[in-house]
Amino acid sequence: MDQAVFLTVVDTLSANFSTRAEAKLRLKELELKPDYPLSLVKLVLTRDCDISLRQSAATLLEAIVDSQWSVKDAASHSSEPPAEIKTVFHDLVLTGLSDPIAVIRTSCANIICKIAHSDWPDCWTDLLDILAQILKSGTAEGVDGSMQVLTEFFSKDVTHAQMPAIASMLFPELFRVLISDRMYSFVIRSQCVLFFRNAIEMLHTLKSEYPEAVTTFLTPIFGQWNDAFLNILNIRTTNISEVEDAEWSLKTEILKSMNIAIQGFPKLTLSYTLPVLSVVWQDLVILRAGYFQEHTASSINQDRQPIENINEKATVFTIYLRAQLDFLQMICRRRKQALVGQNRVLEIIHRLVQSILPYTQMTDKQIEGWHADPNKFISDEDDDSSLSSIRFTAKETLSAIVGCLKDQAIQALSMSINEGIERTLQERAAGDPNWWKLQEACLLATGLISEELCSKATAGEFTTVDTGKLFEHIIMSNLYAHDYPFLQGRSFVLASQFSSITPTSLIPQCVSATVGAILNTPSAIVKVSALKTLNNFYIHLDKNYVLPYQRSIIQGITPLIEITTKDVLSLVIRTLTTTCKLETTVTAEFETLLGPLALEVWSKYSVDNISTGTMLSSDVKDLLDVLAANPYINSALIARALPVLTEIVSVHNPEKDLIKSAIDLLSRFVQGSPSPLMPGFVAQFFGNLMSVLLISDDSRILQSGQECLIQIIQKDVHQIANWCDSDSESTGLNLLMKFIARLLNPSQDEPGAILVGELISKLIKNGGNMISPILPEMLNAVAFRLASARVPLFIQSLVMVFAYLFLDQQGAQIDFLSAMTIDGRTGLDVVLTSWLLNHVDFQGVYYQKLSTVALTKAFIAADPRMLAIHVKGDMIVTNSSRRMTRSKAKTAPTQYAMITAPVKIVKLLIADLTIKIEDETLDDIVDDKNGYAEHDEDDGEEDDDDEGNIERERKDELGIENSLIKQRVKGDGVVFLSDQLPRRFFDTDKDDGYSEEPDLKADLIFQLNLKEFLIEFFRQQANSPLLKQCVQDLNDNERQTLFNLLN
Repeated sequence: MDQAVFLTVVDTLSANFSTRAEAKLRLKELELKPDYPLSLVKLVLTRDCDISLRQSAATLLEAIVDSQWSVKDAASHSSEPPAEIKTVFHDLVLTGLSDPIAVIRTSCANIICKIAHSDWPDCWTDLLDILAQILKSGTAEGVDGSMQVLTEFFSKDVTHAQMPAIASMLFPELFRVLISDRMYSFVIRSQCVLFFRNAIEMLHTLKSEYPEAVTTFLTPIFGQWNDAFLNILNIRTTNISEVEDAEWSLKTEILKSMNIAIQGFPKLTLSYTLPVLSVVWQDLVILRAGYFQEHTASSINQDRQPIENINEKATVFTIYLRAQLDFLQMICRRRKQALVGQNRVLEIIHRLVQSILPYTQMTDKQIEGWHADPNKFISDEDDDSSLSSIRFTAKETLSAIVGCLKDQAIQALSMSINEGIERTLQERAAGDPNWWKLQEACLLATGLISEELCSKATAGEFTTVDTGKLFEHIIMSNLYAHDYPFLQGRSFVLASQFSSITPTSLIPQCVSATVGAILNTPSAIVKVSALKTLNNFYIHLDKNYVLPYQRSIIQGITPLIEITTKDVLSLVIRTLTTTCKLETTVTAEFETLLGPLALEVWSKYSVDNISTGTMLSSDVKDLLDVLAANPYINSALIARALPVLTEIVSVHNPEKDLIKSAIDLLSRFVQGSPSPLMPGFVAQFFGNLMSVLLISDDSRILQSGQECLIQIIQKDVHQIANWCDSDSESTGLNLLMKFIARLLNPSQDEPGAILVGELISKLIKNGGNMISPILPEMLNAVAFRLASARVPLFIQSLVMVFAYLFLDQQGAQIDFLSAMTIDGRTGLDVVLTSWLLNHVDFQGVYYQKLSTVALTKAFIAADPRMLAIHVKGDMIVTNSSRRMTRSKAKTAPTQYAMITAPVKIVKLLIADLTIKIEDETLDDIVDDKNGYAEHDEDDGEEDDDDEGNIERERKDELGIENSLIKQRVKGDGVVFLSDQLPRRFFDTDKDDGYSEEPDLKADLIFQLNLKEFLIEFFRQQANSPLLKQCVQDLNDNERQTLFNLLN
């Protein structure tokens, strides 16, 4: 058998196709033999065979293990090897862990891990004993092989119950390997550290449920491992590159492990935090010269050819540097008291910042790459896409230090910036061609604290950075430093960051230089920086400073649209959009330029995809919004766009994404137009739009169509009413009602109909007498659909139809719904039950207010028919339900008390009032504490229960328990829909999300102070018989809230 397998594997490597084909067929036959795996593993282990033959056998063996080793994995249960074959195989494959060839060791390790997953511990009881023996007395090769198995095996197959026993067996040997630097390679020792980190992560996960695991296993060994880590970190090999690389890799693993350990077990690591920090600090200083020599020493040559790979190569060296910087970030965010509590804290922070700041300098690779691709410059500098960059990581580390250590860090960074700038001036005078790199880094760091410095300057407080001197002697001269485009660009951006405190005499010069750079500079880097600067000026400066340049800016920016792509194009469009907002009459002068250009860009980037990015699509739509809202451009722009959009919105167009985008743009044009719409506006596209909506099954198109119709109804419903199809004689209202009926059909996907309720509400509000004849039928359809609705936002949409009507027609609606029968229930029962059970989940400030006010109207009606409706109240808590397993929970579901609809209304209104009161308390605390930023993140030093929180969330950050607020975002269906729905569904801020909804902003419900309204409601109802009756069914907290309110 062994010989047959050997010859067949040899033939599979033959150059002759027929020979290879025949060999593969023979292998299929050999696979059926029970001892086939044994023959393969023997071939893998035969050291005098050619390596290619052994590797081929290993590949075949892995395939057999994947498909035929266990009945749990095998396609055919009969193909599993017999137990006696498995036993022999176990013994053989373990010897491969000591093979002198690394690739064979790795293959055997992979095979062992795979079969151990099914065989251990039942059918391979001595596996760990053998691995431990190899660690104890085996060769370096054997230790390497066994470590590969253990690392993989421990992370996947060891349970919490097995871990302490296994760890006590293996960790003494792993520690011996770690400290035996003369016997074992850096790679093997790194595997020991990785194994330790995996164990730490597992223990952290299990800590709360199995605290004894920490006490039994981790506490006894933690000190010796950390002492070893500290000793290794203090060793520095120099001038031997191979050793340096391996040493850096080991240190990287150690820092990652320390990172996890300090976050997960802060008390155990308390005594090691500062010693490790000191080593990292020293290393950053020591390694700085080598880093600069390798990455930043050469002078810039702007004429060099573009390079293929513009990313900074992630070497072992840079990976180690990033690990050090990541460690510093973690210390600042998690263990800042270790720094703050020290003597001479300012000096410590200053020296720490001083060691980090130089690493924010640009590398030669970055300079070359950014010159070749300005898009990369924008993405690397502005986003989190450059995580492999030392510059980016160093900048993030400085931000972390400032964010956590506040004023002391700002002072320390300011001192380092002043020192750095002074040094660059000396280097420049000495003729150093790279002097500008450190100055640019210093200006970058200054920008990190620009908000704080501006605030202090505005308040008249002292700042270490003399911003006036910085402007006069550095920034202003750098605005014209054409030989140093990155420094020039950084100076532009920094000037705009400090524009709120810039001396008024310098502002015109800054603005003029910025516009000049946009118009005239040949450098793409400077042009991009000037565009960023201009956007900042729009935010911080009075528009009158920029207004004189509006024509020049538009003329200078528009040509860039045709020659830029991706991030640069997005920046250009955003800048043009903001510029067009300055003075509408000036913008109107360029309609013949802006209109066609904007539509051309939209046609190219209208559909979001990975290559263009969703931001670019959004940016061009924002530009069109601004142009459409300009009364001097609106009609011309719409006349230009409608023929194109109408052609796209067609039943014959197979491109659904393009149809949706065109409908969205139609909505934007309607929204930006004055009311009523210009004559004939809707008639141009309404027929095509409705034809698509009446047959499309695409939920995105249906949602966009509903949004578009809502906008039309709000602006000018008469254009729909007056539309008529000359062929079918169908009216606009006929088609609209057909569409609504389709959306309310139970067979229609609920997400696709998510806005139908709002569509109906707008039609009721704006349609007047036009819809009176069809209103009862429409409301009947809504109530019937509500009975089977499941998605919370769809339910909300339907409920809001009745909520709107209950505001001033509650009596008529109660009568109407009570006369209706739906599956044996009254319509009032169906509507109120859905309404009351979903009220706490309604999204959007306006809709929450509308629901609350409408419920007060329903309660005031005091209709006895509402008392006959019973809904879920509070959960019934029993001794048996306090602690329940999942299996018991399935057989004994949660039980609720049943209460009448008026009682439920009172409970919901009290909850809403409680939320508003607590919200105000929360806002007061945030104001007092100056927001979250002022709260020290809990570092585990004061709270026994805090030890081990690796991924802490700020739950109940300010100490206010508010379960009702959490209930607001329960989320069934919400997550699925959130990316597809209008913002107003999810905005919880009082103003955000409604700026483009003028009818809502003018609505009394929207303007209502809900807290005051509810207080007044309860006081007015204090003596009503219905409220007195309902109080009896409230819980203690609710009764107390009501008592406090009324007394």
